[in-house]
Amino acid sequence: MISILTEFLQNEITDFISTTGKNVQVHVGPIIGAEGEVHLVNAAGESLLLINMINLSEEIYGTVKMQPNATSLNLKFMFSVSNNENYLEALGVLSDVIAFFTSNHTYTSANGPGIEGLRQMNFKMYNMEDKDLSGVFISMGMKKIPSVFYECRMVTIKEETVAPIAGNLSGW
Repeated sequence: MISILTEFLQNEITDFISTTGKNVQVHVGPIIGAEGEVHLVNAAGESLLLINMINLSEEIYGTVKMQPNATSLNLKFMFSVSNNENYLEALGVLSDVIAFFTSNHTYTSANGPGIEGLRQMNFKMYNMEDKDLSGVFISMGMKKIPSVFYECRMVTIKEETVAPIAGNLSGW
């Protein structure tokens, strides 16, 4: 379910930015692998927009879960832009991401990613302290590049939205 949401965001943002005429490659996942290898390098004149989920937490009011047999999540996404040749272009792409979420901050079952049981998702800019921001980039093995963080509130995973696990789990 989280992967469906992330792919939905990638497609929606790609479509939105394509209307600006900017040369942007949108990629989900880190630019640097676990062993320090570079996964992606942007081509000459191309901006690279990276989408990473950096955290998730359960939505609980006090000590009460919102729905039995369901888990409501808050997901935190980082959108970062790299353009080695044109820093101002990278800032422009980051502005496009902000504009996207300004006009598309709420998704419902009617306009959302088609996840069964999903009632509503709300996107809100998430402010991060400088020391925490440094920690995010260090943990990802990246140098600091222009970024913005958004929290997606109220993604609900119900028992019936999770595909059953195939195979035998004996021996666990």
